Amino acid sequence: MKLQDRLLAATDQCVLCGICLPHCPTFQLRGQEVESPRGRIALLQALASGALEPTPALREHIDNCLVCRSCEKRCPSGVRYTEIISDGRALLRELQATPRAPDLASRLETRLLAGDGALGGLTRLAARTGLAPLAVRSGLLGQGRLAHLGRLLPQDSSGALPRRLAAKDEMQGRVALFLGCTGRLFERRALLAAAELLSHCGYAVELPRAPHCCGSRALAHGDLAQAEQQRSETLALFDGLLTEGVTAVLTLNSACGGLLGQFERWAPGEASTRLVPKVHDLVTFLLQEPRFATLPFNPSPLRVALHTPCSATNLLGPGHDPKALLRRIPGLELVSMPQRYGCCGAAGDYLLDHPQTADTLREPLLAALAEAPCAALATSNIGCALHLAEGLRAVGMRTEVLHPLVLLAGALAEGPSTTTTHVG
Repeated sequence: MKLQDRLLAATDQCVLCGICLPHCPTFQLRGQEVESPRGRIALLQALASGALEPTPALREHIDNCLVCRSCEKRCPSGVRYTEIISDGRALLRELQATPRAPDLASRLETRLLAGDGALGGLTRLAARTGLAPLAVRSGLLGQGRLAHLGRLLPQDSSGALPRRLAAKDEMQGRVALFLGCTGRLFERRALLAAAELLSHCGYAVELPRAPHCCGSRALAHGDLAQAEQQRSETLALFDGLLTEGVTAVLTLNSACGGLLGQFERWAPGEASTRLVPKVHDLVTFLLQEPRFATLPFNPSPLRVALHTPCSATNLLGPGHDPKALLRRIPGLELVSMPQRYGCCGAAGDYLLDHPQTADTLREPLLAALAEAPCAALATSNIGCALHLAEGLRAVGMRTEVLHPLVLLAGALAEGPSTTTTHVG
């Protein structure tokens, strides 16, 4: 179906009830109809019908959407807003005049966020040696997106991930971790913690080296061709692992896990039909795993703030319950973070495209931590983690931001070999 026709059919499903409005972060922030899901649907409907031209103002309102999916989750008519915004951005790309060739900084950023192995290795080295922060402070990376990306880099990204980890004690099965495009660079500690916990539960763990991506970033930018290619490569990789005996594909990142669970919708076919039932959010998987319930954990007196990403709320459902997971640690004090806007502003690489809006949406969370300090902040989305950690560093707060699984692995009574963390 032609892109315009598909857009018109999808936007026609909206009955203009407005139930979505109070759940939209940008509408809450600005109070403008054009900054709401209903307003954006009307704009894209007019664009697809030829009633509106692709003006800079129209592009701005469409680009301002975080694609947090809060509106889609609450829509009584079942409007597929995510598909509308992706197709709308794709149409805007089609209608765009010949774009200017990207500069070196833009090309490097794209390669890094796409999971380029060689560039990721250099970046980890730069972060470990302190060269990355130095480059940011010196102005070598400029003042734009690349400098912002440099400020997001974790300081503990050294070392290679193992290809696999053997099960401890009696083997229960063989699982694969979904690393995603940036897992090796940004989530090394969480991936090692996940592998350690699964190993203690009796699972042999595969950490695929082949590049793979859920396609969410490309989809959010309206690059439908790249998203389709990334989905195809990911389906081929994990279909092969399933054929070789892997019984489950486990995700740490709430956004990746949510999108993989919808692959039959975005990439219908035999491969996605085989994969989707095997995809599980790791937090949910551990809560349902009988052997996890028997693992001993050391007591901890830490006060930990718990952040709930909008992708977890809107895509994963109630089974994703990090609070229940962390309650396994005796003495741990858990504090729920306020959700004033429903989104912290990270939204994939939105924080790079719209830093002012992203920072504004983050402010209530930082203010809450300043009022009631915690030793750590736990979140299951890497984009949220990087965004919140950058904000905390900027205001001089020492709260450590990490995945809930890192806290769990660090508290294992037997003591994990590679994931121990010291918070505070």
